[in-house]
Amino acid sequence: MRYFFGLALRPRLPGLRTGALLAGLLAMTAVAQPVLAEAAPKPETAIVSTLQDGLVEILQSPPPPGSGARSKALGDLVAQTFDINAMGAVAVGIDTYRNWTKEQRAAFLTAFARFMVATHANRFEGIQGHTFEIESSEAAQADRRIVHSRYLRTDKDPVAVDYLVQMTGNGWRILDVYLDGTVSLLALHRAEFTSVLRNQGFDGFIAAMNAKADELNPPAATN
Repeated sequence: MRYFFGLALRPRLPGLRTGALLAGLLAMTAVAQPVLAEAAPKPETAIVSTLQDGLVEILQSPPPPGSGARSKALGDLVAQTFDINAMGAVAVGIDTYRNWTKEQRAAFLTAFARFMVATHANRFEGIQGHTFEIESSEAAQADRRIVHSRYLRTDKDPVAVDYLVQMTGNGWRILDVYLDGTVSLLALHRAEFTSVLRNQGFDGFIAAMNAKADELNPPAATN
């Protein structure tokens, strides 16, 4: 299946990650730590749980087609869990973003938010009977952490879906998503965005994002 501005999920390849090493160290000291204290969730994982639980709820019980309810629910969920402004600036490149006018930045962020809603939901379409499982978290840099999780499918191998989260003025927010534990969503989008911007210009770029969002997550029908 081919995607424009998208990436298909792939099964996790065997490998040892830092999270596994940390888990091993915790297991070695289990005799000295209460079980409940060791199992207590870390604050930064809550934002990932909010996103994943919301996706399951919205996609397993979708509203009537064309009602606009699904688009709104997904939009609210992404706004609540992603740092869209920071993600957008990184996705097009900080210098490019800063060189745009205030009006261009606003138009881009509106289109980018719609695009993120549509593409992220599309990756988990047909989620019935599937669940997410948070495995661990580890320090990344400064006020950022990596939250490791798995997308558990009843008929296929689990898929690693890791999240780069950072502390903001509004609490923890998601800054990037790593599919298969390695493929950065922002790095992927930046390569695609750069190409479209170069070939179609700013207006063509915005139109392409909106068109893809409409294709994957149709807007409410109008009378």
